[in-house]
Order: sequence, then C-alpha cells, then structure tokens
Amino acid sequence: MQIETSRFGLLEYHKEDLVHFLGGLFGFEELKDYLVIPLENNPAFYWLQSAEDGQVAFLLTDPFLFFPSYTVELGEEIRKKLAIGKREQVVVYVIVTIPPTGLQGMTANLIGPLVINLAKRCGKQHILNGTDYHTKHLLFTNQSSRTGAGG
Repeated sequence: MQIETSRFGLLEYHKEDLVHFLGGLFGFEELKDYLVIPLENNPAFYWLQSAEDGQVAFLLTDPFLFFPSYTVELGEEIRKKLAIGKREQVVVYVIVTIPPTGLQGMTANLIGPLVINLAKRCGKQHILNGTDYHTKHLLFTNQSSRTGAGG
C-alpha cells in the first residue's frame, strides 16, 4: 500500500503497519488509520501520519521522557475497547505542538494522550479527567518535570 504525503512524499507501507484509532483523534474523527514513524536522528519523537489523508501528520513524544511523574490511569472501559491484557502491550504518546516562535516553545498535550495496544495495532485518544494536566505543557523548561506545570 502507499500514500502520497506532504511531509514524507510517497510512503509505502503494509496494512499490518497501521494503528487503527477507535473514534479517530479529536478534531480528526473521520481519520482512523495511522502510521507511527520514528523521527530520524531523534529517538524521542515520532510522526503519526494519517494513512487516509496525506496532509495530516502529528508530532508525538513519549511523555515520560519529559514528565517523569506523569500518570495515565486506564479504566476498565478503555482496557476493554483496546483489548489490553498486559501492561507490556501498551505504549503512550502525546501530541506535540511547535509554535511559530521555535523549538523552545514546544508544548505537549498531556490531557489527551494516545494509548496504543501494540499487539492489536489499535489505539484511542484518552481524555484524562480530574487532573491538573492541560494541552500546552512546555517540554523544554525545568518546570516540565512537574505535573501540572509548564504553560
């Protein structure tokens, strides 16, 4: 399979490379199939490229690299929807935004992490209720290691 993308040009992939997001992502509910592409020369970041719309890609990171005390509680409902049996099956990413002012202003959406069952190749954007997290936590400050801080 292949898709023409604005970021990577022509991308070739196999169906089993896709991650299917139940309900899509907020604001992009109609797009459900994505590829997770490691960022060359920087293992802390990934691209989440839509396999249905070549214009749609999101920058991701592992939130625990920047926010060691970050916690994601997975209730019974999401565990069932994603068929999560073991913790080792799960990876969590957050969407990163790079503002026009540059990399120092990069923020992470900690309130809406992407939870992926690697074994089943399915995921869901999970909203964390009742937390101090929000959509714009600064990545590159000494505040980034504290929950609820950074922007």
